[in-house]
Amino acid sequence: MYTNKHNIPVHLLPWLLTEDYDLNPEDKTISVTSLLKPIRQTVLASRLPIDTTSDISDLIASKIGSSIHGSVENSWLTGAYEALTEVGIPKKVVNRIVVNPDSVKEGDIPVYLEQRANKEIMGWKVSGKYDMVFDGQVVDIKTTSVITYMTSSREDDYRKQLSIYRWLNPDKITQDVGKICFIFTDWSRASSYRSNYPATRIAHKDIPLMSYIDTDRYIRQRIELLIENLDKPEPIECSDEELWFPAPTYAYYKNPAKLDRATKVFNSVSEADSFLVGQGSIGIVLPRVGKPNRCNYCEVASICKQRKKYYD
Repeated sequence: MYTNKHNIPVHLLPWLLTEDYDLNPEDKTISVTSLLKPIRQTVLASRLPIDTTSDISDLIASKIGSSIHGSVENSWLTGAYEALTEVGIPKKVVNRIVVNPDSVKEGDIPVYLEQRANKEIMGWKVSGKYDMVFDGQVVDIKTTSVITYMTSSREDDYRKQLSIYRWLNPDKITQDVGKICFIFTDWSRASSYRSNYPATRIAHKDIPLMSYIDTDRYIRQRIELLIENLDKPEPIECSDEELWFPAPTYAYYKNPAKLDRATKVFNSVSEADSFLVGQGSIGIVLPRVGKPNRCNYCEVASICKQRKKYYD
């Protein structure tokens, strides 16, 4: 069931509510994205009440992402050759590109789009669908915020995700470096002149992949941990890293008896301590630790006791 608390117009409801994800859930099957999620989140997701109600607005971000993925795929299937020649790529190169080929001959540049693969391991089936494989390189498209790109805060997750795709598709993914293509949801032209800010709404990063052996070991560890927690009343808690805690700040209070408002706030403890010394060591420095960001995006937040430690 869905509510419509923000009165999203009826014209957009079919777009938001039409499900086009092609994975059919089966017993002991786990997707690549679920494998990367905290074990607690994956386990509790199977325990959500059937009558759980969500708001339609919660679907917007994922729907924008899936729509962009579908549009990219369609462009390669319908107009790629004309588009590539328009930007100056020689026709002799463009003509070598083959999309979703059944077989590849010498000289071809194979491009595979949105293909799902499955592999059995430890009695489980790992299932994943990459966005693209271009001439042996796995490519993933992310619709995300600029800050995620600038801080590289999700790079380890990206590396694991792309590495698992290679583990699933070693015949197609032959390069040791993958690529993340970012499409920013909050890019600002006014900020694009800053030296560390992306110059356009689209950017990319090359991501060195884990070895096949390390990837296999990681998958086995995750499945083993999942099996250990499936039947526990309280699954293993999410780690601080998994919870996406914001970086702490350090507040200087000139009068320790009045802690309702800081005199000055610093991003590092060394800066705060230096300022305290400069004040003749009058006052106090206290750390400020924010609340975990991931809880705000987690589908099991309503039944998670760990979340209540921070938000209730």
